[in-house]
Amino acid sequence: MRYITLNLEAPDTGFHPANQLLANDPAIQRGAIHYIDLIADGTSVLLYQIYGDLNRAMTLLSDSESVLSVDVVGTDEGLVYLHTLPTSLTKTLLAIPRNHGVVLETPVKFVPSGGAKITFAGEEKALNGAVAAIPPEVKVSLERTGTYHPSGQNLVSLLTNRQREVLWIAVTDGYFESPRATTLAGIADRLDLSKGTVGEHLRKIEAKILPLLVA
Repeated sequence: MRYITLNLEAPDTGFHPANQLLANDPAIQRGAIHYIDLIADGTSVLLYQIYGDLNRAMTLLSDSESVLSVDVVGTDEGLVYLHTLPTSLTKTLLAIPRNHGVVLETPVKFVPSGGAKITFAGEEKALNGAVAAIPPEVKVSLERTGTYHPSGQNLVSLLTNRQREVLWIAVTDGYFESPRATTLAGIADRLDLSKGTVGEHLRKIEAKILPLLVA
């Protein structure tokens, strides 16, 4: 498996109105995007790290017509959950991993110019197709490429969307704490899944991640 890291510069309109609101406000600093994807109804969800005036961020995002729902956790720094209406550009970019069989590594980081640094992982042919699918209005520059060696930080990128969702709830609800703060049944209730399905997802997550941690 190989990877390619690219710097993407958005057109003047930006990647998304919500992102532009945060980028243009001096009281708010963007950290990184820890999760981003299209969901079945064509909308998008993001988990966004920000610093600064989180109350102002909440107000700005809540008033945006492009934001369907928002939740902020933290005070001077925290995470923002966003459910948004993607622009045509955003929708095209987010469809690339699924359409070309590559993995978008998270977190997605921002560069000083305001653009985003992204890393795709996959077979070389698939990577070439993914890069070619980036819309022409986005300026693309290559930062580096090579053999992919997942780190503990980006292993989550190798999971399916459902597996990441199960893992997120399991971690945030305290399933891996000692003593456990929740159970398989509790996670199942949160996700509207059966207890057996949650257990199967967690076993598959362990099977994907644990061997790479000791490799």
